[in-house]
Amino acid sequence: MFRRLPRTLLFFLITYLCWKGSAAVYYASPLLAAACPEEWLFVGVPLLLSLMFWRRWVCRWVCPMGFLQGWVRQLAWKGILFPNAAWIGKTLAVVSLVTLFTGGVSFLWLDPFVIYSGTLHGVGGPATLAVLLLLLAYFVPTLWCGGLCPCGAAQEMVWRLPRLFRVRGAAGRRSFLKMAGLVTVGVLCGGLLKRLVRVVPFFRPPGAVQESLFLSRCTRCGNCVNACPTGLLQIVSDVGEAYGTPQAEFYRSRRDARVYCDETCVACTEVCPTSALSPLTVETKKNFPIGIARLNFSLCKQYYQHECDICGRECPTQAISFAWSEEEYCRVPVINSQLCTGCGRCAAYCPGTEEENGLRAIEMERITHC
Repeated sequence: MFRRLPRTLLFFLITYLCWKGSAAVYYASPLLAAACPEEWLFVGVPLLLSLMFWRRWVCRWVCPMGFLQGWVRQLAWKGILFPNAAWIGKTLAVVSLVTLFTGGVSFLWLDPFVIYSGTLHGVGGPATLAVLLLLLAYFVPTLWCGGLCPCGAAQEMVWRLPRLFRVRGAAGRRSFLKMAGLVTVGVLCGGLLKRLVRVVPFFRPPGAVQESLFLSRCTRCGNCVNACPTGLLQIVSDVGEAYGTPQAEFYRSRRDARVYCDETCVACTEVCPTSALSPLTVETKKNFPIGIARLNFSLCKQYYQHECDICGRECPTQAISFAWSEEEYCRVPVINSQLCTGCGRCAAYCPGTEEENGLRAIEMERITHC
């Protein structure tokens, strides 16, 4: 009873923080803390030191999925006996740590804090994983927490690290070789996954790091999507390495629902639990363009001798001006690519469209990151 009451209170506190989109709750996970280099000195180092002396305290006291699975395990039947799978979780943890710095596909989306937060916000991928984990806790009670969970495996490896040097003789050598073997396999798998990653044609949120690093650091939690006030950010539903990551969908804009990136908003960068999105201010956001606006003059109202300057009036950075063209014999919009931040506001309000083919006079062009 003494342990269950504070554990329950912690669960509701974490639920509240996850619901509010607070990134602070993710710092309890060693994997997610490692993905935040800006906070590493103040968060990662104390966390690692505590895990060396207090074995898997995050699992025992803080993990929300562990709390729910604990209740399910009390209702579970005898369960299915499963061979020791701890090496799988440890390999996933090492691969995730390696790809955080080299780029590639990581397994941060398997972190229980990410799964729980995404479930609260109705993100499909994490919600499906949460249901599967609860079913797994009923039929195979110890498989996830004791073997497959990369967060628990990372804690176990940290706790065992200083003890490798205490065990002497053959047992000590075997323990050291096992740890070295896991690290080697993880590094090799991380390098292989990096070679398999391709640059995907998606508009990323402002402040996104280069694509290969973004795929490894993005946890697929959906925080940025839920924080976006205009609905521009959506979850990638295509099956592949980019599944579950956020993208900016400019083509969703309609006359009754203008979809663009508000130049005064940096909410997505504030709720990102890792360094997949660099923290921005309204002033520095201008230095991280999402894309570039391109003009298709054949669809412009000016092309049909109609007076229209909506794009110029709506542009928040004055990147669109009008110049007289002798060839067209009218004023032609001119887009300054140095000032354009790719917010999509001009495209959202532009009346020049071709309804049959879905073409617009102003389209957004992606900026490809390596």
